[in-house]
Amino acid sequence: MSVQSTPSQDRHRVEDMSIEELRKEYVALKTIQFSQHCEEEMLNKRIEMLREESVRLQQSTEIEEEHVANQLLRRLNSAERDVKKYEQLIHEEEETIEELSRQISVIHDQQREVESQLGKHQEEHIMLQGKLLNRELKRSELGRELLDEWQRYLGVLVHHLAVVRNREEKEKEREGGGICLASPAMPAVPDEASSFPESAGAPGPASSVPVSSVPVSSVPVSSVPDSSDPILSSPLLTSCNSPAHPVVARLERRLRRLLAEHAQVRRGADAMRQQYTALSERLKRVQDTAFLEIAQAAKYRESLHDAQAKLLGFNPRKGVS
Repeated sequence: MSVQSTPSQDRHRVEDMSIEELRKEYVALKTIQFSQHCEEEMLNKRIEMLREESVRLQQSTEIEEEHVANQLLRRLNSAERDVKKYEQLIHEEEETIEELSRQISVIHDQQREVESQLGKHQEEHIMLQGKLLNRELKRSELGRELLDEWQRYLGVLVHHLAVVRNREEKEKEREGGGICLASPAMPAVPDEASSFPESAGAPGPASSVPVSSVPVSSVPVSSVPDSSDPILSSPLLTSCNSPAHPVVARLERRLRRLLAEHAQVRRGADAMRQQYTALSERLKRVQDTAFLEIAQAAKYRESLHDAQAKLLGFNPRKGVS
């Protein structure tokens, strides 16, 4: 370890040294100066290199920082756009859920209304079926009663025709084949036959209810006699086709009028049956329509429940995080 000397000591030491020693000391100092100068130049170069390296590192650091900052800014902008997009999606999903909820409530209201209408239609259908059944029962009962009255009335007519026929045959036999237009006993027969429809309370076989007192619309088709009836096809009626006697003519007109009433009753019964068929078809269509509406409402409700479950199961905030 070298000990530093003071200037006074160096001056005394230099004064004590010789020229040769001074020369050597000078050479040594020059050598030291040169080495220090070289070292200084080397250190300056190194400082310059370090400065350049520092500038280069600073520039590269600034570039890297700018690049990183740009990347972070882009990511931040992208994240903000994603946040806005997901917020918009969440808002749209909430609006969709509210709209679906309103549609579900509307469909529920429509379903309840359809069910109530279906219940009313079913009640009306049951009520109409009961009324139609009661009407059919009354019609069948009235038809049986009317058929019995027809048969009794036609039996009375056949009896009167037989009486008139027998009287005519007896008169023909008595007068030798001549036709007697007036006899003492004849007025009683036409009066009794012609007064039969109006004298409902008369005793004997003519005391049955007249046909004109029964409503035409209440007679069923099954109660209308046809040409195959044993009373209408009786030989007494078919043989009395000649209008020779006034009683026979009146009875024939009465039978024709009764047959016309039968045809009118048949037409009325056919019209009523057509109305009943149309009403039944209409009720059936109403029931089918109601069932289809209920099935469609159930299908819509299931699809809406599925869509609501999907919407509730999807969480858009997970994509943002």
